[in-house]
Amino acid sequence: MRYFITISLLLISSLCAQSTQVEPFDVSVSVFYRPNEPELPTTKRLIDLMRKDKTISIQQWGGIELPGGGAKASLMMSIAGDTAPDVGEAWFHVIGSEVRNGFLYPLNEWIGEDEDGNGMIDDHEAKWDGWKDVPTLWRKVAMHDGKIYGIPQATKSTMGVIFRTDLVKAAGLNPNNPPETWDEFRQWCDALTQKDKTGLITQRGIGLQPYGFTFLPWIQSAGGSPIVQYKTSPTSGEKIAFPADAISFKSPSGEDLSSAPSEWQANFDSPEAAQAAKLYHDLIWQKWIKHPDTGKGIYLTKEDLTKGSVEVDGKEISFTQTELYTGTAIGQTGQRGESAFDYLANGRTAMVTWFADDLNSMGQKVNISPDLLSWFPFPKGPGPNATQAIQIQNHYIVMYEGVSRRSKAERDKIWEVATALSDKEVRDNAVKQKVLSGMARFAKPSDLKRLGYDEYLAEIPQAIKNNFTKMDSGKIAAATEPYMGFWSTVDGALNREVLSLIIAQTGENFDYQTALKHVNKKANGGMMFAMTDDELNKYRPNARIVFAIIVIIMICLMIKIVRNSLKKDNSNLAKKAGSRNVYNKYLAWGMVAPALILIALWSYYPSSKV
Repeated sequence: MRYFITISLLLISSLCAQSTQVEPFDVSVSVFYRPNEPELPTTKRLIDLMRKDKTISIQQWGGIELPGGGAKASLMMSIAGDTAPDVGEAWFHVIGSEVRNGFLYPLNEWIGEDEDGNGMIDDHEAKWDGWKDVPTLWRKVAMHDGKIYGIPQATKSTMGVIFRTDLVKAAGLNPNNPPETWDEFRQWCDALTQKDKTGLITQRGIGLQPYGFTFLPWIQSAGGSPIVQYKTSPTSGEKIAFPADAISFKSPSGEDLSSAPSEWQANFDSPEAAQAAKLYHDLIWQKWIKHPDTGKGIYLTKEDLTKGSVEVDGKEISFTQTELYTGTAIGQTGQRGESAFDYLANGRTAMVTWFADDLNSMGQKVNISPDLLSWFPFPKGPGPNATQAIQIQNHYIVMYEGVSRRSKAERDKIWEVATALSDKEVRDNAVKQKVLSGMARFAKPSDLKRLGYDEYLAEIPQAIKNNFTKMDSGKIAAATEPYMGFWSTVDGALNREVLSLIIAQTGENFDYQTALKHVNKKANGGMMFAMTDDELNKYRPNARIVFAIIVIIMICLMIKIVRNSLKKDNSNLAKKAGSRNVYNKYLAWGMVAPALILIALWSYYPSSKV
């Protein structure tokens, strides 16, 4: 009897346990979860999360994932077909567009509400503690009408100038003392540009890419801001320009303009942008020779080239065509094997601008040992506001709009996945991965110390240590890609209409300043930002005249139709013929013409004036 009772109790307990067992919630994740690569920092974090929380089952999103912009095209199609992932990535400079198109799900139910209506969720309004660690600019970019749509990823990318230490040493340069100014950078390019015995240039200083986003840091290192926002003082009416990534808006008189609306404008024709374009042009086309005694570069004028000699320190130095160099850079052509990375791999160049966070992957990409790679910030340009600069890319973790159709319990689990991807464990996993793969030399020294890897600090080159020290102290300016307007379109325009033409074979006499002005006008004429009221006012008088003419034509046409419809004719056949005559000959074109004229007026006429 006792045995029977015991068995019964065990059976009941088992049935109760089965009845209370909860099926795990499926959460689909793109980009961040690749189960076939468990060593990836984000994948490792999500695997750990599933071990701790058995109610979460993370699935790799099954959509087609293409590199670069193709990935976004695939994602957009999945949103339209209601097959999008729950969690994914939104680029810093694109999240605003995705919000405006309704692709993302707001995160206020977990982060908090903008209770005071200032357009930001302040620390005292936040329910999620992690919000207090989010920088102001990243809060601002991800918010729209009081709603927050993304949280920054745990890791970020840093763009700088990557170089091969072996080629730098071979040129007699010190890899631990990289250039800090444009002049020093050009001296490095001169020293790294080599000829063979036949006079053929076999190695150049840097491989240039025509991408707009890799051009921006050169503008910023010259002290410029590619995009500016204007705020108008309500007291003085003065219009004051601020950088695109400004978070403080004090006028010269001390007035706080934070609440004043911003008027955004492209600034690609600024003096600093022209200086950056000139640098590109000089790196490709500058005629120069090497000093016969010191080996340093001597830049030549047209007069020097004509007479075949140049005066240096009171001494006339003659040169032959064999001794003449044209440029110290090579531009990538886009053909197979002709990218800047290919040039770096085969030794045709010693430097390239790209992201410096994972030089191990960079080494694998160009098939050279990562031990031969290092990096430095974009050097300081000319001008009073010039500074060393880097470009920071810290993209967002987002939920897609399909999450709105999940239950509250499911949404909470999705949020748990999103916050796991943003926490410090992901960043720590990235540091540990570098140590385990033998790449501790590229880790941030403070991260190695924090995780107890002090013995690896000696492996970090002094130049890289200096980079991190300056970044932490604010001596190196950290800028971002533009996040307002249609930057991707203008990025392509800078590529096609300016940078590609500078580095092309026909680029020696290219007027890059006029090209920059043309791109800037197009950017502010609708390509990136809408025209200002002042610009539109120039066209409105003509537009009103055209509109009045259209109205008069329409009135005349309607009168003609009414008259013909009321006109009596003795012959039915004549009536039908007359009717066909009016409707077939006039009505169709008459109704379509105003629409065509208005489209031409508002779409093409302003563009033709740009």
